[in-house]
Amino acid sequence: MRIQMASISEIPKIAELISRLNAFSEQHIGYCGQQQDEIEQTLRNDWGNEGEFSIDQSFVVAFDGEQLVGVLGFDIDVEGGQAEVWGPFAADQNLISHEQLWSYWLSNGVAEHVQHYFFFVNTANKTVINFLDHIQAKRRSEEVILVLDKASFSSPEHAATELPPQLEKDFIRLHDQVFPDTYYSGADILKRLEQKEHRVFIHKEDEQLAGYIYVEADLEFGEASIEFFGVPEKYRGRGIGTKLIQTAISWFFTFDQLSEIRLCVGAENAEALHVYEKVGFGVKHKLIAYLKEGKKRDGS
Repeated sequence: MRIQMASISEIPKIAELISRLNAFSEQHIGYCGQQQDEIEQTLRNDWGNEGEFSIDQSFVVAFDGEQLVGVLGFDIDVEGGQAEVWGPFAADQNLISHEQLWSYWLSNGVAEHVQHYFFFVNTANKTVINFLDHIQAKRRSEEVILVLDKASFSSPEHAATELPPQLEKDFIRLHDQVFPDTYYSGADILKRLEQKEHRVFIHKEDEQLAGYIYVEADLEFGEASIEFFGVPEKYRGRGIGTKLIQTAISWFFTFDQLSEIRLCVGAENAEALHVYEKVGFGVKHKLIAYLKEGKKRDGS
């Protein structure tokens, strides 16, 4: 058995192993995706940019002869001192264990740059869950992956409309109120609307903004995401959220490249889950988010 840091030339093998194992709930990790070409493109294009660590600094691989049998990767935010963990993946626990991959990583000097590790693990992936319990990672939340396929969806009779310029300030105010500490502010979303596959749909009542949904389509990989939707408290309970989601899905399914929609919802968010299930989404995966503390910046 040979454990080492990966090389750029091994990206196709890494993508193939992750794609193959991630197709099974018992091996599934939420961050990585399941399409081999998408994984490979992500590894080639999103690692090593703008001072970030490259594949050969942030991926541990294990070989049995010439066969790749284990992978553990880290998508590191250097400034924030944190990393999303791709794995660990082991094709055969009798050949390579999660603990061996993790121990090798900790001996790598790059590990000193990470203070917080984030794992996203399928509830059926008992071997990784046991490994995380062993290294004393803390459970942070439980999430649900929902799926809706095109054939089972019926378009709504009355659709919501796209965000007009005169309501942009109201949209920014509502989004920043509903999601005060998230990855895109309302102003950020407006900038992202410059890309034609990004849309904000809204619902109005008495010319007032009564709800919105922000969505993105990635046609290259046939993927769609519902990033945010929000309804002011005084307008809730009127079916506005359902109408917004139906409109977004109807727009998604105008593209031939999109045959199903997947999204992630907090398992405790019963209201959102009810809305999505009402539209026709079904549960695909249940996952647990974990946090493992790494070394402090002072080296402790």
